Amino acid sequence: MGYFSNGTEGLDYEHRYCNRCIHGSKEGEGCHECPVLAAHFEFNSDQNSDENLNYILGLFIPIADDKISNEQCAMFIAKDGREHNGMPVTQSQGADQEGRG
Repeated sequence: MGYFSNGTEGLDYEHRYCNRCIHGSKEGEGCHECPVLAAHFEFNSDQNSDENLNYILGLFIPIADDKISNEQCAMFIAKDGREHNGMPVTQSQGADQEGRG
């Protein structure tokens, strides 16, 4: 499960991933339109007492092996199309992911 212990941690995550992702909103405005981050922010504390919610949110933003930090979002696609979970993305794949393909 992705978990953000405070607002600073959430903003750091947005800076690291969301601002570079096609699912984020306008350049430099973070992920306020991204349903993955919106769900994490909305249900962040609830997931501690709900195993199903914890599991579902963890599918999108998994917790790192160190059990402290969060991994890259499973839906991350860089705006420049160069990476998706560490794998190169072609222009046609990027278009498919954006619903244009």
